[in-house]
Amino acid sequence: MAILATGCQSEARDLLAKAGLATGPQAWRAQVEIAASKAVRGAPRSGDEMFVLLGPEHHGFGAWWRRGQKMAVSVGVQGGAGHALGALIQLAGELIAVGWAPPQLAEAAKKAHAAASPAGEALDAHSHVLKRTLVIGEAGGFVAASSHEGVYPAMWSAKLAAEVILEALDSSESQDRLSEFENLWRMSIAGHLQPLESDVRFLHPLVFTNRRIAARMALSIFTGRRA
Repeated sequence: MAILATGCQSEARDLLAKAGLATGPQAWRAQVEIAASKAVRGAPRSGDEMFVLLGPEHHGFGAWWRRGQKMAVSVGVQGGAGHALGALIQLAGELIAVGWAPPQLAEAAKKAHAAASPAGEALDAHSHVLKRTLVIGEAGGFVAASSHEGVYPAMWSAKLAAEVILEALDSSESQDRLSEFENLWRMSIAGHLQPLESDVRFLHPLVFTNRRIAARMALSIFTGRRA
């Protein structure tokens, strides 16, 4: 048996797309990191904090954080690589304009590169079960649609895959046992991968004025849990 868990830029991912088992890149992300030795107004107070900006529609995000002597800015959007790079440059400019980032961020953003993101693609994939093979992680599109975060759902899909494989190894009908992976992940991970159900433009006033709503929205975005 095999587990296919390579990243979205791998040859394995391309083969899945050609076989019709994975969609082409619909979302893209871009990130830049710079040295920022001097504190800037509005920067996180510690390495455990970050700022997240949700897009005006059901998809797209921007984030920036500071850890030690470095500052990073990241965006994830629907569309092509140029769209992602444009969004990164725009966000960098806005952060500089309000004094939240040093001026050198602008030039660094212009030199950044964009990468395809399989955000939410697991939901549209034909199947994650091949002959004696399970497709998990970014190869299977297990990336949250709202935040483009892939580590948590990738590990989640790996845990479920391991459970199914252990059962398959003890069964005389191993392929049938592997097929159970499809229903298993859709019952548990699908909610975490789905985009926000509401247009966040209507949520912005509540998020910025109600601490309880802000906490619930953050919990939903980063953990996939409905608070």
